[in-house]
Amino acid sequence: MANNEYISLDIGSKNIKIVVGKQQSSNIVVSAAFMFPTPVNSIQDGKIMDLDALVQSIKKSLNDNKLKAKKAILTIESTSIIRREIVLPMVKPDEMEAMVRYEIEQYLPIMLNEYVVEYRILEEFTDEDAKKCKILVAAISKLMVEDYLQLVRALELVPSALDINSNAISKLFASKQTLNGQSYALDKTIALVDYGHNSINFTIVSNGLTKFSRLITLGGSDIDINIANTLNLDTSHAEEKKIKEGKLTSSSEGSTTDAMLSDMIRYSVDRANEEIQRMFQYYTSRENTNRIDEILLFGGGANLNGLDEYLKSAFNIPVYKISSLSSFKYSKQDSLQLEYFLNAAGAIIRR
Repeated sequence: MANNEYISLDIGSKNIKIVVGKQQSSNIVVSAAFMFPTPVNSIQDGKIMDLDALVQSIKKSLNDNKLKAKKAILTIESTSIIRREIVLPMVKPDEMEAMVRYEIEQYLPIMLNEYVVEYRILEEFTDEDAKKCKILVAAISKLMVEDYLQLVRALELVPSALDINSNAISKLFASKQTLNGQSYALDKTIALVDYGHNSINFTIVSNGLTKFSRLITLGGSDIDINIANTLNLDTSHAEEKKIKEGKLTSSSEGSTTDAMLSDMIRYSVDRANEEIQRMFQYYTSRENTNRIDEILLFGGGANLNGLDEYLKSAFNIPVYKISSLSSFKYSKQDSLQLEYFLNAAGAIIRR
């Protein structure tokens, strides 16, 4: 079993999430899933700042969980990762890479030899009798790639793939399945909102295909800082207060402190909503048929009390936190906070 399994690591700024499993068709069969705190100041915007601290922390967790799998996949996110959707003529595979690199070099202010460029064809279509394709391109700094390669080798694992979160999560929604006990239809257009600690990863998937993806540099930590500054707390106590007492709506029966806490949380969430609304407007303006049918929430920030109802009211479309997914096959799923592990699970799907 271990020879067929991958150890998939989603290294976030607050927590490291690990899923051990293998792909079976469009499903992920999981044998283990766990998370633990990311060492302080070891990761900054997806970049490794303290390799030794990461190695020690991850190696201890792998040993504690007695994992035998050796093939490693990492999924990361960073504002330094360049993502673009481009349209090109449909050409032979051996010609496509050269064409993609030429387009990137022409329109992006980067030194191409300093980046690893990967692309995926999202869809093929005909325009004015010419066959064309829409392509999602990602360019990642070679220095960042080399740092993660060094991490995997220091963990005595075999490097298999480096993914980005927006690509990883979209692969989980490329086929029909059951979501939160209800049938998930591929003809829906969904906005996947990964509410993380320092950022929000926003991805639109329609008919099982990624249509749009952006990273918003706001997250749960902005709420913590706001509470900490206002109530004169350190950020760890502010986060604890947010989790235990925080809610997006305040009632007339609540105390003044309760009302203040709700106001502070709403302020940060509203700032993020403004950015999400801009993404919605951009996407729907690109084509007359573009629409958003529902929002699916995941990530640690999705557990904020009342966030789903608040976003539903703000955007006037259905909003659900992802609590179960039939493509995630795990005997202990009922006891698992699935919203933390979706990126790591999706990265195991290779296509």
